[in-house]
Amino acid sequence: MSHSLNIDRVISEWKVPRDQFVDSLSVDTLNDLATRQLSHALAAFLERICPDEDESVWLIRRLNMSLGVDLSWKKDELVDRWAHRLTLSLVKIMQSGIDNQSVFHYRSRAEYMAAFMTDVACGSAWNKWQYASFAGLAALSSSAVVRSLLVTESSAALAALAMLTPCTLRRVLATLLSQDAAQCWMRLTYSDVPTGDGMLLRALDAWETDRELFPFSVCLERDFLWLLARVLSREKKPESVWQEAATAAAAVIALDQFLKNIPAERWREAESKLLSGRTGELAPDLSAPVESLRTWIDRPDLLQRGLDAITSKSTAQSGREEFRSTALGCVFLLLPLIEQLAAENWSKQPALLKFAVFVQCCSIEMRPTARSDSLLRDLFGVFSDLDLDQLDFTVDADAVWEWMRQQEQPATNMEFDPTYLGRADVISVAAHSVLRNFAWKLSGFGTCSLRYLWSNFLDFSARMEIGGDRIVVNMSSSPLHVILRLSGLTSGSYVLPGIDPRPFHLFQEA
Repeated sequence: MSHSLNIDRVISEWKVPRDQFVDSLSVDTLNDLATRQLSHALAAFLERICPDEDESVWLIRRLNMSLGVDLSWKKDELVDRWAHRLTLSLVKIMQSGIDNQSVFHYRSRAEYMAAFMTDVACGSAWNKWQYASFAGLAALSSSAVVRSLLVTESSAALAALAMLTPCTLRRVLATLLSQDAAQCWMRLTYSDVPTGDGMLLRALDAWETDRELFPFSVCLERDFLWLLARVLSREKKPESVWQEAATAAAAVIALDQFLKNIPAERWREAESKLLSGRTGELAPDLSAPVESLRTWIDRPDLLQRGLDAITSKSTAQSGREEFRSTALGCVFLLLPLIEQLAAENWSKQPALLKFAVFVQCCSIEMRPTARSDSLLRDLFGVFSDLDLDQLDFTVDADAVWEWMRQQEQPATNMEFDPTYLGRADVISVAAHSVLRNFAWKLSGFGTCSLRYLWSNFLDFSARMEIGGDRIVVNMSSSPLHVILRLSGLTSGSYVLPGIDPRPFHLFQEA
């Protein structure tokens, strides 16, 4: 494979003795050699030592070097000497200099992209220098960023999704708005790319194996991406088989959608029409793409296998549902950020600390309500007889500030608001981190006051529907709910294993 080298910036400082006679190599000439020709010579040296099969991505923030120059040398000789020295320095860094701060190493473009998409979903990507190559996407929403990668670099992006853990994969896909997920579906599925029985069986196997983790079908296209990533995670080289896997995943998801609209007593009739290719007669029952359903034609054995897999999943999903409400629906927007706090390092009562942080995020008027809300206490796993006054800390507020700095959070450089948060203790500083990171996700509102943030974005109620395999949250509208919707924060889903193994699916009233 071919390799590439990119040097973002060259800063040169030349020290010439006063009695040195400058002949052909002036300072301007030296600058031109350093900025124009050196990169080509360095790339040629590195090409010789990099194995053809090496797909590594190396990111080095800065390389300082002192080089002697004999002004009697010819230009080509001078550039070759510089390139040789730089190559030795780079090799030394590659062998021992990985620190994940100033030097990063990824085994492939897909692994690099997987790290980037994970940080995009967490809202921390644009604070990290190692993602400078994605700077052209910085103006887009998180949903548009993920969609752009899946559309423009499909092979690498899908291989990246296949590398993620189920929890992280769900978090990344949850950033996709329905219209962006639909674009990915249209880009990744091709009616003219067939799939073999083996790939269809692997897709069904992934469906059954991940039955407890698989998202409830709130968004057809997001479910397709989830299943496709899980199928590819079982392949040694997912980049080479993703199109066939996409056809198989789309067929399974389409069959699931089809079954949802067909009463049990009509299934045999529908199966006969499907296998005979008479999909036109099934039009009133179709909610899935016809092209994907056609994959099952002339596959009666596999169609029965698919039916068994999907109906067993539906049976496992059935169960008694419970409904609960809270006046503080913003908890479902702030939960992912609160779960990212290093509460286990700050207190021996991490669940109580997280609950206290959420209470502090609320307005002063709503904090008594938050303290006594039974749904919130159950959500954070805090018993009714535990009071926030019983909370002990193992660190001070400075440790929380230091943690924010290490995480390179935007909250680190933003002013603490004592009028809203009170005294700057561990709880209040952690609440500062949560609220500021949330505000940073809202385009144009990253520096708004916390009182404004609460009144316009966080003051709303919610109703929670708890099922056997998922939790559906219906949120009422806040004054600026349109901004929340455009930011992709009031739709999608996420999983918080520390709270509940079931996925949370978010919806907002119009």
